[in-house]
Amino acid sequence: MPVRYHVSAALLAIGTAALFGCRTSDEECEEDLRLARKAISKLDYRLAESWRDKAAAHCSDAERVKKLTTDIDKLRAKRTKR
Repeated sequence: MPVRYHVSAALLAIGTAALFGCRTSDEECEEDLRLARKAISKLDYRLAESWRDKAAAHCSDAERVKKLTTDIDKLRAKRTKR
């Protein structure tokens, strides 16, 4: 293959990484937890559960996800009592 092709492919890969950003799992964890808390504040436990599941995949600290699960369970109980 021509050298030009390889250079173009490399530039495309670098540009794509710069465009979408290279985030660490810690950053993704923090973002997922933040969005889950936001969903809880809006009383949307289904959305909070979705973000909690994503956080579980990104977070190395299982205690933070466990606490979030407890908060979601409390919200669900509160919502179903109404």
